[in-house]
Amino acid sequence: MLGRGFKRFLLLVLKFTIFAVLFIDATQTQLAMNKFTGFAMPSKEEMDAKRKDWEDKLLGKFLVDERQLTPAALADEPAAPSDEPAVPSDKPTAPSGEQEEDMHPWLVEVSGVKKVKASLIPGPVRAIWPGTPVTRDLRPSRLNISCDKEGLIISVGFY
Repeated sequence: MLGRGFKRFLLLVLKFTIFAVLFIDATQTQLAMNKFTGFAMPSKEEMDAKRKDWEDKLLGKFLVDERQLTPAALADEPAAPSDEPAVPSDKPTAPSGEQEEDMHPWLVEVSGVKKVKASLIPGPVRAIWPGTPVTRDLRPSRLNISCDKEGLIISVGFY
């Protein structure tokens, strides 16, 4: 039979071993978490530059959003059909002589009016018409295009 002191010694060694294993595991987990980069929000300067770039491209143009109902469709008003097909503009804007539509396939000119096709803009896009309910979820990569009831783009943002 083992003496009472030896049993206490074994119990102490067992407790120390369990503590050491748990401590090492917790330390390794903490080190692994420190290496996790996670979600990094873009800086204010990056967001402002991105917004400014899209403002230069979109403000003052009309939105054509085939993915959502327009206010005219919501009011059961038939949209005025256009007899003229979408014709790319022949005005070169790039220094290399490329047409603006070659650089931006989502931009078309119909009857002399520049229109933006939201479905062709790359990345996540949300068209916000007057009276449209908007969720408050933050998605910094999503381009939000706000327009008036005629479809004139009045603001853009990433939120």
